[in-house]
Order: sequence, then structure tokens, then C-alpha cells
Amino acid sequence: MVRAADAELRALVGQVVDRRYLLREWIGGGGFGGVFRSEQYVLGRPVRPVACKVSRRGGITEDTAADLFADALVLAEVMGSMTDLEARRHLVHVYDAGLAPELGGRAYLVMEYVRGATLADEFARRQGVVPQRTMVAWARQIAVALRGLHCLVPPLLHRDLKPDNVLLGRDRAVRLIDFGLAARMRAAGHVPGVAGTTRYMAPETAAGASLPASDLYSLGILLYEGLTGRPPYEHLVVPLDLPDRDLGQWLTDAKRKAPPVRPSSVEPSVGPRLDALVMRCLELRPERRFRGADELIEALDELSVPDRPVPAPAPGAGELAAARRHRADGAS
Repeated sequence: MVRAADAELRALVGQVVDRRYLLREWIGGGGFGGVFRSEQYVLGRPVRPVACKVSRRGGITEDTAADLFADALVLAEVMGSMTDLEARRHLVHVYDAGLAPELGGRAYLVMEYVRGATLADEFARRQGVVPQRTMVAWARQIAVALRGLHCLVPPLLHRDLKPDNVLLGRDRAVRLIDFGLAARMRAAGHVPGVAGTTRYMAPETAAGASLPASDLYSLGILLYEGLTGRPPYEHLVVPLDLPDRDLGQWLTDAKRKAPPVRPSSVEPSVGPRLDALVMRCLELRPERRFRGADELIEALDELSVPDRPVPAPAPGAGELAAARRHRADGAS
């Protein structure tokens, strides 16, 4: 059933924003407004498909629009200063933003249009586990995006990495989305405050001090879930009356008392090296995880290299060794 508020936004299909963006098709809505598959025009000619977000409210100011699209503006700033070209491929590009008088003073935001679905949708569609090779490829691409964010000065932490916030395009490339909770590291060496989704939240984040390793922990949870079809700590339920200030300690204590089983215990097709990689991401102490996204990427790449077999002894090697021992015994 179409909500009345959405019906008003849907009626904007066919309108042109700022004489450059033709709203062609309704994609979906949310609290902020609606998203349209659109066409960008330059000098009267269509040049590329884009995604156009349009605010639900009209008559708003630039300051209000900046608050509404704060996550996208953070991403735009990041893309402007990021030199890691591989990482840029796994983030969504922001092209334009402004106010549209022709739409009643609504705010609009223009971004890269990516056909696809979130990893949460993909996990649900598969109704089970994701093949190991596919899951490792996705995890590597996410780690590359994190590398780009964490190498900025100061580093930018995503702080809400989960399947809902990873977009899988039809080109099979994944892209991080939703930077609403992203924040730069402070001089103290962490980002203060509790932020994110509890299921994917690192213990130190729940305690109010996020680190780059916190994003790697969240990636480990996502990787475990994709490989096994279930989260590693599905047996834990946070008490409803638990004060926010106690969440970090409660999660750390509960996870220490009831650690997750290795992924291979749930899904036997998971190999021992991938088992170890996932469990290292899930270490409760940040210093015991991978030192950074780069190191995690190296570990993921090594998974594609077959285990080296123990070389067989050369023909006659055993006999030669026995003869040498016999000669040594005779000499003594």
C-alpha cells in the first residue's frame, strides 16, 4: 500500500530538477524523502543515469538541507581527498546538491546510480550460505574501501558496517553506503561515542571509543554471517533495561563467556585458513585483530593461494640417510 506522503513524492516523476535532472522512475522512500532513477542532461542532451534524492519537505533552507544530507556530504568530502583509486571504486560518488524552487523548495542530492541490491537482500535471497569464494571477494572489496577511509588524515571510520549498508551492483562490485554515523578520528586516537548497530558493533565502540579496528570487527561479523547463514552471537540478547553506559562492558563480558564457534563448525565447507581469518577479526581486544585493512587484504589474498604440500623425499633419500647413519655408527 502506497503511503499518502510517498504518493505526493511519486507524483514528481517526469519533473525536471534544476533544468538538468529528469526524474524518470521512483525507486523508494524513507524518512528523508524519496529516491528517483534520473537522467542528467548537459546542454540539453542526456549524458548519464543518476540517482536523485528529493526531500519530503519543501521550503527548506540550505542549512536544513545540509543536515538532511549530512552523510552524503561526508562522503563527498572523502571522495574529494582520497587518492586510493581502488578504494574509490567501492564508494558511491556524489555529484551535485541544491534546492529546487520548481519542486516547492525541496532539497535534492544527485549521486552515482548503481543498479543492484544490498548484501542484506542478497543474503535473504540465497536463504543460506554464500559460497566461500564469493564471500571472500566481497569481503576484500569492503576491506579496500575501508583502507581508503582509514588512510585519510585524520582517518574516517564508518561505524555502521553491516549488510544493509553494503550495496552489491550488477557489475558484482560492492560499495559502502550510509555514512550517517561516520566520523573522523580525534587527536586522542579514537572516535568518542556509541554508534552503530549492536549486532555488528565492536566492544570498544559499545564502550564509546571506536578505532579503525572496530570497522574490521564489523566486517568479521558480516563475513561470518555470509559464510554460515547466521550471526556469530545470535545467542546473546541485550537486556532491555540495560543503561547505554553499561552496553560496552556487558557485550564484552557476554561475548567472553559465550564465544562463537568457528564458522566451519556451522558450515563445513569453510576452510581452516578462512576460519582463522574470521576469528581473528572477531577478537575482543582490538590489538589482537589485523593491524589494519591492508593486512586483512593480504590475508584474504593468501586464501587464493593453495596450501603448499609438504615436498616428498627424493627417490632413494631414505636409503642414503640410513647408509650415512650406518657409516657413522661403524666409525664410532
